[in-house]
Amino acid sequence: MEPAASNTTPPPLFMGIKKRRPSSADKRFCGDHMGIGNNVLIQKMMQKAGDTEVVFADSVVKVNKRTKMQERILLITENAIYNVDKNVNYKVKRRILIKDVGSIVVSTFADNFFLIRVPSEYDYFLVSSKKTEIILRLLTTYQRLTGEPLEVEFLNNFEYAAEIGLIREVEFTQGQGGVNTHVTSKKK
Repeated sequence: MEPAASNTTPPPLFMGIKKRRPSSADKRFCGDHMGIGNNVLIQKMMQKAGDTEVVFADSVVKVNKRTKMQERILLITENAIYNVDKNVNYKVKRRILIKDVGSIVVSTFADNFFLIRVPSEYDYFLVSSKKTEIILRLLTTYQRLTGEPLEVEFLNNFEYAAEIGLIREVEFTQGQGGVNTHVTSKKK
């Protein structure tokens, strides 16, 4: 008996460029993966900022300015991206207006890293198994807000602003065990 076609076919490419993991094809896009839209603290916070719709919500890992990994909630509304610390009473650590996003950067490899460039401030380097859904929701929301397409850059080596005045360089390489990610400081 021959194996099923899905076992022999490589996973599809994201936007025709980025490799995807085999499990990516089976992921469901449901937006609010945490039911966070029903959280009273989140509802109050969104209402105070003038947001009403949860476009996306899930746990992600944020790579901080010291290259340490921090678990956060990434909340995307119709107007903004929120970095929420659920360990501190759902405290908002940062709010970025979607219209202020300059581009999204991903490697061409099958990994879970992505960068949100914010030219007027500093960038967000994140890790999520739901990266494709996050990017597609940001593209749609940005287009709706600005009438312009949001650029997605496919780079295996790039610089980003980890904080104002601190530039980091990221390099992705394919190794025997998978994709290797190397982050270094460039300059202050």
